Amino acid sequence: MFQFPVPDPADLPPPSIAQQFFAAIAMLLLLFSLALWLLPAPFSRRILRIILGGVWPFTVADRWIRAHLEHRQ
Repeated sequence: MFQFPVPDPADLPPPSIAQQFFAAIAMLLLLFSLALWLLPAPFSRRILRIILGGVWPFTVADRWIRAHLEHRQ
């Protein structure tokens, strides 16, 4: 099936410290997103609002959206 010999995974070098670090960060982000997805919506929104509340573009966008929603009503 293969035209060349496939290397045995046991012969590969172990992952570097950087690879392990970024894999751990990615796993934590995946677990956090899964937890947010499984929580009821009000809790997820509250958690995201707390986390993203200090990020300037998100606060500006949130104010703009709220102003336009209030103007609509």
